[in-house]
Amino acid sequence: SDLRSDVHYDFIARAAQIVRCPVLVNGNVTSAHKAAEVLAQTGAAGVMIGRHAIRNPWIFRQCRERFAVERADPGALSPAGNAVRSPRSTTIFQPTLADVREYVGRLYRETQGPGVPEAAHVAKMKKYLNFVGQGVDPEGRFLFDMRRAMTEAELFAVCDRHLLAEPARPFATEPFPGVIARPNCETPVESCSLDTITA
Repeated sequence: SDLRSDVHYDFIARAAQIVRCPVLVNGNVTSAHKAAEVLAQTGAAGVMIGRHAIRNPWIFRQCRERFAVERADPGALSPAGNAVRSPRSTTIFQPTLADVREYVGRLYRETQGPGVPEAAHVAKMKKYLNFVGQGVDPEGRFLFDMRRAMTEAELFAVCDRHLLAEPARPFATEPFPGVIARPNCETPVESCSLDTITA
């Protein structure tokens, strides 16, 4: 499991009840469903999303759409976030593996700095893809193959093989259980956190 400590939503709920300013909840907000769940549980004014925005950059859109559906028709969604009946307003976007492949390509280009050696940029991308890979396949095959790529060509061959074999398959809303990101294990550096990633 993840080495991070447990999130104490009960403490956040207590703070939201006591303090006179808006309280935002964060910690393990993995999906729009989880965002709605922790808001209901804590009474917080909003959520902050960190590493799961790397895994699923559509999470903010999905949160907006889910909250819009809940406001328009509170009984339209099941607890898991699936439509129980046709909501009056909008549906919640579900990215596909093809969407993920496009995202990986854009992420690669946007984080590529002048003069950065290919191997260093590939290593940085692998840190990001450790998170993305949590939603690709439940066995972690994408992560296994991706972690062994050493060049841009090898990295994108892995992405194409895993993400474009079934491009219409939905990208998992939640990380698959047991598929663990290890962003600090790609390059031997003194710091073992995402703080060392520079765009």
